[in-house]
This record gives sequence, C-alpha cells and structure tokens, in this order.
Amino acid sequence: MRAGRPGRGRRRQGDSRRRKRLLVVNDERVVLGRLRGDALAPDAPATVEEVMEEGPTTTRADDNLERLTARMRQRSVASIVVTDPDGRLIGILDREDAEAALESAGRERND
Repeated sequence: MRAGRPGRGRRRQGDSRRRKRLLVVNDERVVLGRLRGDALAPDAPATVEEVMEEGPTTTRADDNLERLTARMRQRSVASIVVTDPDGRLIGILDREDAEAALESAGRERND
C-alpha cells in the first residue's frame, strides 16, 4: 500500500498471517510503516499516514539467519521486514519459515 492514499484497499485472500499486516512504502519502495489490526478494517475512514505504525524493525538480506531467528524467538517476533541498505523492501521473513529452513539445512549437514 502506498502512503498518501486512503486506507480502503482490498485485501488479498490467503494465509491468515499475511492478512494481518500490510507494509506502507513510498514510490521508491522504501518502507515507511505498517498497518495491522483495526487499521486494516475495510470501513476505516482514515488515510494510511493517519493509521500506520511508523518505522517497523527491519533486517538486511545478508544477516545471519541463525542469529536472526534466535533473536526473533527471544523477542516473540513472528516476522521481520527485509530491506536493502537503502531501506527498499525486499520481503518479509516469517520466523516459522526461517526455523524450517535452518532445520532442513541441519538435516542436510547430518546426512
């Protein structure tokens, strides 16, 4: 969702984790904030800027996955925004996916 636009967008159907949050980016895809909870209600009359949470925690794609996953687990964080060094959105890393990838890599090393 782009900043400066009314918060009445249609949400995509899909897995429940993805329906609970939206990231707000500018025209250069720099992450500005996120929307979740009541801010995602289809009848919310506010603009995105009025209801978004500014400056979500981000990580870089080259961060160590094992250390990052451990930090996410310690802080009870289910997902984290991945950006490039200029703050442009690359994606979202879900802790469950990271844990599964680490487990799979561990099994491959032991085989």
